[in-house]
Amino acid sequence: MRRRIDRPWLAATVAAMCGLSACGGPSAGPSLANVEVSNVRLQATEGNATVCCCRVAAVARNRNAVPVHVTVKFFGYDEDTTVPLSAVVYFVRAMAPDSQQNIVASGFLFACSRLKDVKVEVDVTGLGSAAN
Repeated sequence: MRRRIDRPWLAATVAAMCGLSACGGPSAGPSLANVEVSNVRLQATEGNATVCCCRVAAVARNRNAVPVHVTVKFFGYDEDTTVPLSAVVYFVRAMAPDSQQNIVASGFLFACSRLKDVKVEVDVTGLGSAAN
């Protein structure tokens, strides 16, 4: 004797399974926040801090479990720390997990002696991001 499957029951079961799996949405994936920039220092491009121009040297470390793209923004300030004099942007493409990279970012078009502070902003995106 053949057993007949009740089609409305089958349709309801499939719909419920699809609905439950959609409720949670896609998984968030790994955090990308574990990138640090350290040892930030200014270097005169001509060897004399009182002469134009100035660059930033630093070290970036990716302590994530996945490769990432890193954008580092360096903001140079004089005594007025409310508005930066200038900014330098440096890109690290596809930085491997558990790796570090030296940064030498040129772009401050004045003497290093004019800068009193450098602030750093780090943006990290995954390799599969739509912006790539």
